Amino acid sequence: MAQTHMIRSMTGFARRERQFPWGMLAWELKAVNHRFLEVGCRLPEEFRAAEAEVRQTIAGAVRRGKVDCALVFRATAAAGSLDLERVLLDSLTERARQIAERAGPAASIDVMDLLRWPGVVRDAARDLQPLQEAARALLG
Repeated sequence: MAQTHMIRSMTGFARRERQFPWGMLAWELKAVNHRFLEVGCRLPEEFRAAEAEVRQTIAGAVRRGKVDCALVFRATAAAGSLDLERVLLDSLTERARQIAERAGPAASIDVMDLLRWPGVVRDAARDLQPLQEAARALLG
């Protein structure tokens, strides 16, 4: 007579996204079975200060498993509200030019890649508190 066993999987995926007037927030959580609780976080620069709180929130809801969470933030920029960190941009541009010279004629510098570098573009008018509160509520 064959025995049957119930397997309780700890594997899962969840995505929750919400659009706000200032942009879109989306949480993605992936979990796999693991003997202990191990939480990995990928957060945009604007949310790095809240990493400990994110880990604590997940630990309050999950006893064990390997949980990877990622927050995606796409800002809706108001006209004229973006500032460039010019010293950092100049340094990146110079380094990219040096690398392109060494790589030869096939190398090129993509301006959008430079602008995506953390800290190059900042929104001087954006208050981070509402962003962080919205991310916290969406994670919950």
